[in-house]
Amino acid sequence: MIRRENVIKRFIMGMSVLTAYIYYTGNLNMHDINISAEQFMCDLLNILYNMDLKNANNVTYNNSGYDLISENKKIIIQVTVTDTPEKIIRTLNTIKHKVFEYSEWTEKLREIRVQKKLDPSTYTSKVQDDEKKIRSKLAENVNLNDYTLYFMVMKQDATMQRKYKGENNQGYVCIDEVNFDKKNIWDFSTLINKVNSISEISSNGEDDLLTEINHFMDKNINVFGMLSEHGNSLNNKVKSIIKEYADNFTEKLFRHRYVRNSKVTLNRLFVEPKMKVKEYSLDNFIVILDNFLWNETKKRILFIEGDAAIGKTSLVSYLCYHYLEKDDISKAVFLNSDLVCVRLRELDFSDRNKSIQEILLEYLGFETMEKFKTLFADCILILDGADEMSMIEGIHSTGMEDLIVSIRKIFKNNKIIITSRPQFIDTRRFDARNFSIEKAEILHFDKEKRKQWLEKYESCGESVPEKTKEYIINIDDNVASGVADTPLALYLLVACDMREELQGNVWALYHEIFHNAIINTEYNENFDNSLEHPIKDYEEILYKIVCSIAFRMFKNSMEERYYISSHELDEIINESGVDSVIVKWVRKCCVLCAYWKSNGKAGALEFYHNNIRDYFFGEYIYNKLSLLMNENDVENPQNFLTTMCEIMQYGYIAGTTWEQTFLFIYNKLQYDDKNYECDLESMVIFLQSIYTKIILADDTIWTYNYSGYNYQKIKNTLFNTLLLIRVYQKGALIEKNSTKTTFWSSDGEFIQILNSNIFADWCDMFKQKVIISNNNIISIGQNCLLDGLNFENRSMQNVGFQDSSLRKASFNNTNLNGIDFAYSDLSNAFFSGAILEKINFSNALLDDIDFSNATLINCNFTGAKIRRGKFDLTKVVDCAFKDLKVEDVNWGTTKIQRCHLENVKFTNSCLDRIKLRKETINNSEFINCSLKKADLERCNVQESIFGECVLDEIILIGAELCNIEITKTSCRNANLSNSSIEDSQLISIDFENTSFTQAILKKNSWEHMKFRNSDFRHTQIFTDDFIKLKKYDADLRWSVEKNEDF
Repeated sequence: MIRRENVIKRFIMGMSVLTAYIYYTGNLNMHDINISAEQFMCDLLNILYNMDLKNANNVTYNNSGYDLISENKKIIIQVTVTDTPEKIIRTLNTIKHKVFEYSEWTEKLREIRVQKKLDPSTYTSKVQDDEKKIRSKLAENVNLNDYTLYFMVMKQDATMQRKYKGENNQGYVCIDEVNFDKKNIWDFSTLINKVNSISEISSNGEDDLLTEINHFMDKNINVFGMLSEHGNSLNNKVKSIIKEYADNFTEKLFRHRYVRNSKVTLNRLFVEPKMKVKEYSLDNFIVILDNFLWNETKKRILFIEGDAAIGKTSLVSYLCYHYLEKDDISKAVFLNSDLVCVRLRELDFSDRNKSIQEILLEYLGFETMEKFKTLFADCILILDGADEMSMIEGIHSTGMEDLIVSIRKIFKNNKIIITSRPQFIDTRRFDARNFSIEKAEILHFDKEKRKQWLEKYESCGESVPEKTKEYIINIDDNVASGVADTPLALYLLVACDMREELQGNVWALYHEIFHNAIINTEYNENFDNSLEHPIKDYEEILYKIVCSIAFRMFKNSMEERYYISSHELDEIINESGVDSVIVKWVRKCCVLCAYWKSNGKAGALEFYHNNIRDYFFGEYIYNKLSLLMNENDVENPQNFLTTMCEIMQYGYIAGTTWEQTFLFIYNKLQYDDKNYECDLESMVIFLQSIYTKIILADDTIWTYNYSGYNYQKIKNTLFNTLLLIRVYQKGALIEKNSTKTTFWSSDGEFIQILNSNIFADWCDMFKQKVIISNNNIISIGQNCLLDGLNFENRSMQNVGFQDSSLRKASFNNTNLNGIDFAYSDLSNAFFSGAILEKINFSNALLDDIDFSNATLINCNFTGAKIRRGKFDLTKVVDCAFKDLKVEDVNWGTTKIQRCHLENVKFTNSCLDRIKLRKETINNSEFINCSLKKADLERCNVQESIFGECVLDEIILIGAELCNIEITKTSCRNANLSNSSIEDSQLISIDFENTSFTQAILKKNSWEHMKFRNSDFRHTQIFTDDFIKLKKYDADLRWSVEKNEDF
């Protein structure tokens, strides 16, 4: 009995898994595990009912109306996920048509035979062809007379279809030739009842059905799972890791953690996000997961990308929660497969001698891979937080992509889901691998999702201030970016009355919530009576302590540790000078915006989200500097730099998990720009002086006692300090754009810096930036005087040099990617032999620049000015030339391909052999230029001017020239075949030996033209044009004059 009960239990579980999967996806096709609805049911029904079924597509051609057939037992079965009577009716009509059609073919064939016997002369070749076609159709189809029709509805219950009465209570109407009854409509409950009826003991020499069913379920283990739940009681950490995520999904959120009877938990507020896969946006992310996990054979890794606080980890918690619940969502997503989850940032890479496999096994609590695979061979693997892991020093330098490939090799038979912020993983590096990937982007909340979230929040018994609700619902989606378009942002927004001054400033919003949350919360209501104390008397101390906690976490980040221990918390409280009487109250209240987690015997503190941590770290930095700004003498920056050494030495802030810190400071400065106690002009001078002195004039950063790791800590301090100064300058609107920032105060210091080559060695310094918005970026290299610096033979990525002077700077043989030179002065700069990709030269000055032997790919020259320069053997590909001025350049040996020209003015320039096939040249001017042998095949040239140019041997085959002006120009031996010239002015042009074959000439002005030996064969010429051209030496004998508009 035990075996029978286990098989039945397993079968019922599998049917419930299929029910859930079909409910969410609408189909039963799992190509990655070789499951299709038809074949799955074919195999199962043959076992249960001995029907001898086959897939109908293997029997008949282009079959419709049924999916399975048994020719021996005359059974046909329609397999469907649609449980409506209309589906039954449509199928019955299809079957009726097939039966009648087969009968007609048979009758026609009989008539041909009879007529052939009566009069052989009627058996013509046409009749023979008709006979052959009929026989072919009969061979391709099945005579369904006397067949019994069943419906296998892929749902738990098809009662609605069985109860259908139809018109006049006749129910379904089926033709007499086919047997059908409502009882022939089966569903999953039909199959379960059949399995329940199977005896433990075989009879009549039949095979043991239970054994056959068990073998079938073993072949489809992802659907039916194992007979017993394995691994749960063993000594590994897999379940505890999943439980930690699941617990996070059901715990009260941080603002409500100590509110009695609060229902505000993540699972009650969770709104299914919209996701974008390729160019498609989908509401149902379960369909995306299911398609990747079960219906995709080649793609082995799914990257789920989303910005900070958008809910990537919440999504993982959602999946872990439902996995443990074993509910319909769990069945739909995981079927009966196991889940293994890894929080990547918690992997311990301290022992460099350990392989990634050993690190993973240690994290999961296994000694060997064999033991792991014994329990979890077919698991689904989730790797959470690749972006945070890539930011950890050491991991990032080895390459996150290489690490993923290593993990993929270990789990080569498993599907892997990886969460990350965008741009942290270069997925192009997987293109050459023997597996492919899929990317899904979690989209920011739109109005619909914001309304859903508010409804869920209010359903928890919470009220939202009317102004705040109105703000959240009606805010423009673009304005909502970063403020009201993520679950965390909404959770923070509903805590406050959305006054006008809070709108659009993320610091003001966080300050309203967290400053008040810590200072003004009624603590006596949150904790038991033993903790009653007038804590509000110490509100500012408490706030500073939380800021210090954030700084201590930054300090710990050097050890790849993003929390503080209970011992460290006690140290912070003691250092604050808090009266010992209230220490325990302070200790308890510190966790209102953070939570405790297990860390051995003692507790550990971690903020609920990195954004909250970064807010308090920004407050810590700002408060420290506020004290110094009034104390520091302009001539004595040592105190400022010493403070920077104390704070900034522990790691980079920009480009790491701490990057929001500077954004909060910037927004604070924007919010408080009228509340500075110190003189703004003095601040400008002071900050400007730091840039001037920080490299050579003041040695504070270089001589500070860092207690180990000096070289890296110097870089950390220098880079962070310079970027912080930029944030202050920009945020307080006190940067003087007319004055370039320098890193030296004398020519002697400048020579020293040039000779030291420090900037080239530390070119990473210029990568440091804060992205305020798409069009507002703050970086160290902005608005600087960097003339003559040497960056040769380097590799530089994503560096910002906006508004800077780089005259005579050398980038020879440098690999540049994503560099921003917007509004910079690059006169006499050197890029010889360099590779430049995705470079922004917009509005830059490029006088006498040297691009010889350089390769420029996908660069932006909008608004730039280019005069003279060297372009020998330069390659320019896929670049944008818009609002550009080019003077006195020689691009005769430059290879220019696929470049769009709009509102470009070329003067006194050589553009010979330029290649711009299929491109658009719009509203541009070419004055006194040479375009000999230029290839403009199939280009669209509009509203452009060619004045006093040389266009000899130019190729304009298939080009469209509309509303252009060409004057005093030589265009000999040119090829304008199949081109179109319309609404244009052509004055004083020499078209000797030029081909206009099959071209279209329409509504143009022709004056002082030369057409000696030009070819007008099959040229279509508008009447007015024809009359004008006849005045010249054009041979129009083989052209076609058009009288009407064409």
